[in-house]
Parts: sequence; C-alpha cells; structure tokens
Amino acid sequence: MAVLVLVLGSGCKKSESATPPATSVDFASLSQAFPSPTPEVQQDLRSVQRAIQYRTYAEALTALDKLAALPDLTDAQKKAVNDTAQQVKQVQANGQPPLPAH
Repeated sequence: MAVLVLVLGSGCKKSESATPPATSVDFASLSQAFPSPTPEVQQDLRSVQRAIQYRTYAEALTALDKLAALPDLTDAQKKAVNDTAQQVKQVQANGQPPLPAH
C-alpha cells in the first residue's frame, strides 16, 4: 500500500509543475528588442501591438513574419520575434476569441 501511495503522490507533482498555457502576449519584450527602430520596423511593431490588442492573431503573425524576414536583425531581436510569435500561436490555440466588432 505504501508503494502505491508514493507512486500516485509523485504522479500529481508532475502536473503541478507543468507550464500553464499562455493567456497573454509579452509585447514589451518585443518592443524592447528594437530600441531605435526604423520607420518600417516601427510600423510593423505597431501592427503587432494593435493586432494583439484586438486579438486578430493572424494579422499579428503576418507582421511578425515581416519582422523576422528583415536581414539585419540581431540574435536578440530574432529571439524576441520568435518568442512573441510562439506566444501569439499559444494564445490563439487556447481559444482566445477576437474581440467583437464595434
């Protein structure tokens, strides 16, 4: 009986340490990766921010793809773009619906 309790008890700990699904996107980290953006990059960043705000995730991913395709990105910028894209995909997969039209 004691072995069974230990096995069942240890099984519960794994689920507690699992990362919860993303429910938001950390836009601040993305914008901080571009301290002096060009006008084109600024526009793409605004597009990402607006799309996240209004939960139009396909638009956010399109703007992030444009940023990711820039040839002169630093490694930190590439990571920030990729991390943000992953967060957007997770939020979208978790069923965060778009906001209703006004």
